[in-house]
Amino acid sequence: MTISEQIKVLCVRSDISVAELARRIGTTPQNFSGKMKRESFTIAELEDIAGAVNSSFERKFVLKKRRESLMHENIKQNDYSRYASNRDVISLFSGAMGLDIGLGKAGLNVVIGQDFDAACVKTMKANGHKVLGGDIREIQPQQLLDMAGLSVGEPFLICGGPPCQPFSTAGKRLGINDPRGSLFMDFIRMIDYIRPRFFVMENVKGIMSSPLKHVPLSERDESDPDQKLGTVLDVILSEFGKLGYKTVYGVLDAVNYGVPQFRERFVLIGSRDDEDIFLPIPTHFQMHQDKKYQWQTVRNAIEDLESDRGECAVFSEERLKF
Repeated sequence: MTISEQIKVLCVRSDISVAELARRIGTTPQNFSGKMKRESFTIAELEDIAGAVNSSFERKFVLKKRRESLMHENIKQNDYSRYASNRDVISLFSGAMGLDIGLGKAGLNVVIGQDFDAACVKTMKANGHKVLGGDIREIQPQQLLDMAGLSVGEPFLICGGPPCQPFSTAGKRLGINDPRGSLFMDFIRMIDYIRPRFFVMENVKGIMSSPLKHVPLSERDESDPDQKLGTVLDVILSEFGKLGYKTVYGVLDAVNYGVPQFRERFVLIGSRDDEDIFLPIPTHFQMHQDKKYQWQTVRNAIEDLESDRGECAVFSEERLKF
């Protein structure tokens, strides 16, 4: 009998629903169901489940689970100092590789990318990059390690931006009610298994205020406990805390780093080994006595291209006067 099947039996014997059990251990029914589907409970979570119903559940199979995962748990406790010089990066939700290119220019080595979108996979392959295409929910972390030729604990960094539409203030903000909104848990799942030295997670700033349970304003009920579960960010920080990662986060605006565009993004950085981590200090400012440190404008970026036709079509004289 699988762990998920035993959890269902436990709920029947304790006369509670799976959703109620999820709430008792401090998570959402959606997250709990996802873990049941993937059989991805940690030892600590199984112990919490046992305690939530005062059951002998732990003796029955938590110890079995502990034995089964002993090898992996030992790996997590290993001394990773032999990988100190490694600068390899595994990229998740890679898209068109914008983040990957930046990391490459910073001196890191993106060894493999991953994305669901066929056009993104094609783009990465066309640029000579190794990529694992497909739904990340169906991908096992060992597949990425095998393709990259790396071991658990060896990668310097895992980076990625799980789909942000469910949390964007420009959208409906369905959060984890949107099928794409729970994919951040798969990002966490990869970190849990692969144990990179660092991770970087990028998203829209709305993730900081997006509630776990989206309810239209006109339908909100202060007496509903499900509406008091906190934000998506609360869950993310809690999960990484359970994995032993120290984290720092904030909202960065591209204009403060030399990009001629206002573009705010939430950035979360994590350290496995309790190393000092911090968000990058701005390099450009709205006002500065030295012009090279001032915000860049579109004119600054493209004025030298005015007479350069490049690879675009040639405009007629009539069009050029505009």
